[in-house]
Amino acid sequence: MLSKSKEEYKKLLETHYVPIQMRPVWMDAVVKKGQWDVIIKSDKSGHPQGVLVYHHREFLGFRFILMPPLCFYNGIYLFDDKTLPNHKQIAFQNRAVDELISALPSHVLYYQQFHPDFNNWFSLFKKKYKQTTRYTYHIRTDVNTDELWEGLKPNARRNITKGEKRYSVKDVSFNSFWQSLEKAYRNRFNPFQKNILSELHDNLNAISCCNLQLVFDEEENILAGSLIAYDVKSSYYVCGFYEPQYKEKAGLSYLLWHQIKHNPAPLFDFEGSMIPDIEYYFRAFGGKLVPHFRIWKIYNTLLSPLIKFKFRDIF
Repeated sequence: MLSKSKEEYKKLLETHYVPIQMRPVWMDAVVKKGQWDVIIKSDKSGHPQGVLVYHHREFLGFRFILMPPLCFYNGIYLFDDKTLPNHKQIAFQNRAVDELISALPSHVLYYQQFHPDFNNWFSLFKKKYKQTTRYTYHIRTDVNTDELWEGLKPNARRNITKGEKRYSVKDVSFNSFWQSLEKAYRNRFNPFQKNILSELHDNLNAISCCNLQLVFDEEENILAGSLIAYDVKSSYYVCGFYEPQYKEKAGLSYLLWHQIKHNPAPLFDFEGSMIPDIEYYFRAFGGKLVPHFRIWKIYNTLLSPLIKFKFRDIF
């Protein structure tokens, strides 16, 4: 049974856009430890002004607000009135963020990564939250293919040209995809969890909001694969891999180009990376470097050393 806030959120989503990673279809799949919930801010007339989607877990009797696995964006999403002058928009944002964050249940650690549409964390700064800027790459795909092609680095063009002559892209079942992914990661750490990835795919596939594809060479060798999720505004690169023994064939480059060229949404979000090698690879596709915020706060100073050790990947 859904909570009252989730019922209200489900109804709100019928009329308001919120990125797919912050919707129930995504959160239900990826939150396996703890729970997720949502806070809705409305004006005096009952019109929604913003939401705060969050995942919380218990550890040693304390509540932690954390990013769930396989979820790049969470947190606050505001429904700005673009007709307002700038000073009124900023005042609205400051007030809405303050009210949303203040409505959270008590917790000892807050950590979320915000969607790039969120660009004003001033209210959180005043409340002594900390912020780190992270980056992703965005490509506008509602342009002609020639313009997309011109944005590619020369080596990416060469790899894609080679692929167009020799490779094929096919939709596949989750089991086929997972078997190929596991094989590709056989000699290195696999960052993906099968149960979460499988349920996320099933949820998205049920509403026709994802592509699960593999790329094959002329001998039907699997070169690479990816899972792309999308909503009406953007597609998101959720999961991908390449087969190490065929790395020089650059199958993933061809697959990503295929997905960018046939993107069902007007924007393609690589969901960035702060890992230099991955950032360098994504940059070759000609996207715009776009910042977004990682925001956190430790509320219990006595527990700070334990929290920083337990969640050392955050700090």
